[in-house]
Amino acid sequence: MNFVKRAMCYVRRKSGKSVLLFFLFLVADITILGTLAILDTSSGINDEIRRQTNAKVVIESLEVNRSLTEQDYLKLLDIASINSMNRMAKCTLYPNGFAPIIGADESEIGQVCLIGFDDMEKDSPFTENVCRLVAGEFAKDENEVVLNQHLAEQNQIEIGDELYFISGNEDRSARVTGFYLTGNERKQTENVLTINRIENQIYTNLSFAVEMGAERYEKIIAYVNNPEQLSETADLIGNTLGEGLGISTQDTMYQKMKFSIMQIERVTKLVFGLTVMTSIFVVGMLLCMWMRNRKVEIAVFVSLGISKLEVFLQMMTEIVCIYSLSCMMSAGIFRAIIPFLSELMGGMDGVRMNLTFSMRNVWKVWGIGVIVLILITLIVMLPCLTKKIKDTLSEMEG
Repeated sequence: MNFVKRAMCYVRRKSGKSVLLFFLFLVADITILGTLAILDTSSGINDEIRRQTNAKVVIESLEVNRSLTEQDYLKLLDIASINSMNRMAKCTLYPNGFAPIIGADESEIGQVCLIGFDDMEKDSPFTENVCRLVAGEFAKDENEVVLNQHLAEQNQIEIGDELYFISGNEDRSARVTGFYLTGNERKQTENVLTINRIENQIYTNLSFAVEMGAERYEKIIAYVNNPEQLSETADLIGNTLGEGLGISTQDTMYQKMKFSIMQIERVTKLVFGLTVMTSIFVVGMLLCMWMRNRKVEIAVFVSLGISKLEVFLQMMTEIVCIYSLSCMMSAGIFRAIIPFLSELMGGMDGVRMNLTFSMRNVWKVWGIGVIVLILITLIVMLPCLTKKIKDTLSEMEG
């Protein structure tokens, strides 16, 4: 009978010990698979946070004779750590066919202020809760504008209407796509000039504002690939564009969420380490106790001419078979309880921790577990294998 058959016979004969060892491995494997899944998810969320938190460098002009121009924008495009930018420009126009809300300068022909963004849904008064879109949608395409609702009501303007503007460069029209309010329209004093009144601020996309006469950028917001390189990128921007500009960084959201992720990773790694160490200790102690009862069996096998290597392979096969079965069972159980664990983990600030089942982790747990069990088995059996057979038998007879 070879060592594999002897191992299977022993597992069946000692079913109580085998079942105990099986459940010990099962609990340990499920816990380890869970911690590995949490670590993988935490790493993925960390990468997702880097992309979504919009860590940014805000560039604004501080001096009258130093404006942000298209040349500055082109220089920023060469910086590899910047993944996108949002420019803001504005110009003043004379309305044609509608009248602005009149301010303190009643004798003057009223003008409106056209404010353009590359992306109105990112870092604009709308995302900063200064303005609130109350009807329609943002201006996304060229020749689209968003009006203040009070200005629209005074001129009986509806969404979809065409507005006409007169500028020094060109006379153009734009379609109204939405209305906004700030909540401060009624709080303005009588001294506010027409051009500065909130109601006369019209929001559009950047290209339309440039076509209508915006010659410089009021500010440029540069979004960084890696928030951890934000300070380096800000310094590089300062060196690239020169003096006369205000450069500030914003990554509060990333720092807050990063701290939460780091806390989860630390706790998970602690649980992972404790689980592994406890499992090794308990399994080692069980094998030590069981091996003391098998000294005679080992001595008899060796005295019958079975090599010590075969005896070791038999013991190793017993352990590995039980462990492999528990590993397969734990993979199935863990896959079934993943939705419950994901719900239990919840999420943070809109980023949900959805745990995923990974066969790579299962193979990793199985492979490392087998190696550890082989080492434990070797260490436990070493005294029995190195001791002389007659000494072992004499001890048992005594």
